[in-house]
Amino acid sequence: MKRSFFALCAAFLFISAGAQATSPCNPQTPEQFAELKAAAELIVRVSIVDYHAEAENPHHENSWTQADVLHTYKGDAGAARIKISGWTSYSQPLYVQDRGSEAVLLLVRAGDAWRLADMSWKSCVPAVIGIPTAMDAAQKDVFIQSRLGAVE
Repeated sequence: MKRSFFALCAAFLFISAGAQATSPCNPQTPEQFAELKAAAELIVRVSIVDYHAEAENPHHENSWTQADVLHTYKGDAGAARIKISGWTSYSQPLYVQDRGSEAVLLLVRAGDAWRLADMSWKSCVPAVIGIPTAMDAAQKDVFIQSRLGAVE
């Protein structure tokens, strides 16, 4: 009886977990990503400082993410701390970037703030390159270079 109960619980948890999974991300072609990089006014490695979702909508114009600029690959951020409007870094199914995590963002100017250059996908966002946490500085550089490639 105990085994049946545990098996039933395990099956229920497995089915429930699968129902919440997001679809996998299909990477852009090199040509599509090259267009995205060319369209971006600012490409930076950042550390997420804070975020806010307006009315539980991470895409609402009043939703935002604040980030400290760690390295600039293209453009001029104009400040050490920037605000990205219309995107909440900690909202699924988009990339989940909690406070203190790092990412490379491809951005365009939006008034006094910045916006992601492309956030058209639901299961992932082409303008966000999440950086794994378990890397030293040299590994991060290699990882970013492999994802970002040459920036003009």
